[in-house]
Amino acid sequence: MNDEETKRHEIHSFYYHFPCNHFDSIFRARTEQIIVEKNELIHKNNKGLEKHSMHKMQVYFLSEEILTLSKMRIAYTFMQFEIYLKKLLLVAYNENPKNLYNWEKMISFLKLKNIQLKVFSHYQDVNDIRKVNNSIKHSADLSNKKTEDILEFKGKLLIDSDTLNKFYDRTANSPKELIWELQKAIDKNLFST
Repeated sequence: MNDEETKRHEIHSFYYHFPCNHFDSIFRARTEQIIVEKNELIHKNNKGLEKHSMHKMQVYFLSEEILTLSKMRIAYTFMQFEIYLKKLLLVAYNENPKNLYNWEKMISFLKLKNIQLKVFSHYQDVNDIRKVNNSIKHSADLSNKKTEDILEFKGKLLIDSDTLNKFYDRTANSPKELIWELQKAIDKNLFST
């Protein structure tokens, strides 16, 4: 295989080697444990035990733990996507990932290569994941101007774990699919004559 064929093969491998979200198994296992713990506490509360306020506080903290796990699941998804995206651009164009430190710079870089990322069918979902990820990292409130246009967040004043998990379930495959669309566009850009 010559250098060009090797490079093309590497570019095509990104989609097939894109991993599943390994954090999902941790999320599911711990969430199941928390639900069992919450149900036991609620059942004890219904029996009128004297530790009622203590149980209510424990239920609150368990609910907050599910919310935190839901946030981590989304952050993991976007970070994993970013790693693959930057490595793909390094392999394809020898572009230093440090030059693509933000989303707009990456979009501008791809435009210079005649690749319009914003028209790809999975772009909006991944961009929404990015916006939620940024809100998780930089804001106490996930319901804000940057996330208000996201389907699951519309009209909600408070974003809970159920909302985050519905959002995740809808968008979870989009990062991998966007990598697929992008690698096809890069292939066309680099190897079509």
